[in-house]
Amino acid sequence: MTLEIGIPVRVKRMVGSQTAIVVRDYGDTVRVRFVASGKERTVGRDRLVGGRAGPVLPKLERPARKPTPREPTRPRFKAPSSDDPKYLEYVRARPCCICAAPPPSDPHHFGQRVRYKADDRRTVPLCRKHHDEWHATGRCEPYNRAETEREFYRAQVDGLLAYDLVMS
Repeated sequence: MTLEIGIPVRVKRMVGSQTAIVVRDYGDTVRVRFVASGKERTVGRDRLVGGRAGPVLPKLERPARKPTPREPTRPRFKAPSSDDPKYLEYVRARPCCICAAPPPSDPHHFGQRVRYKADDRRTVPLCRKHHDEWHATGRCEPYNRAETEREFYRAQVDGLLAYDLVMS
């Protein structure tokens, strides 16, 4: 008796039996693929139990997980960027926040944005001399770094308050 290729059968194992699909019939032996493991084996006809097994459900395959670099332990926050050309024009029309040199000023972006440009609302007006000095030394005369940053924050708050008054 020849078995049809593709039919489900039960195969005796050491403990119990397993469902398999007939892949090829050699006569005394049968090549089967086990449903649970997907492995193929050649087994003797004497190990087949009762001919057909019940319906075989398709094996669900997990999608392969792409290798990723080490995932961070906490989610990273990426603030949305805010481009505001009108505010930058307003900053250019203000005097330098360090020496009060008359406009036009360079809008200097500052803040704790690693690898990203700071938000346009985090800009202060600096004259060309102080803008170059800040990027060269990290401070603006006559202040040290901490005092310069304090002046930046003061100028930022003053500028935002005045801008909101002008725009409303």
